[in-house]
Amino acid sequence: MDCLFCQIIAGEANSYKVYEDEFSLAILDIFPISPGHVLVMPKKHCSTLAEMDETEAANVFRTVVKINKALADLTPNNAGFNILQNNGKGAGQEIEHVHFHIIPRFKDDHVRFKFPKYNLPAAQMKFLQEKLLTAIKKLI
Repeated sequence: MDCLFCQIIAGEANSYKVYEDEFSLAILDIFPISPGHVLVMPKKHCSTLAEMDETEAANVFRTVVKINKALADLTPNNAGFNILQNNGKGAGQEIEHVHFHIIPRFKDDHVRFKFPKYNLPAAQMKFLQEKLLTAIKKLI
């Protein structure tokens, strides 16, 4: 088994488990961006979200919500949370097993996520909208 997260799920690698149910596992990130940084993953191996069905994704996201609520209770001085999912190597995914980062944020924590913002012409926005609507209808 080459996947580190599959090894953790199988109990073959160490982790700091904070939650587990039939569908998902939540562990502390061993290289946290801030104290309380948690990773939530499906127990079933899926490299990207495209490999998950909607039920699997919903089950995992229920765990994301639970962990976020628990962290909010534990860190009343938080300034918010980043909930991230890097989907594919080009998006910064380092371990090829779907996982969500729940990152507590604190005042003056010096963590910054900056993304460029583009101003696309209305015609391009309309084109993208139509393409997405067609692609989504195929999935329904």
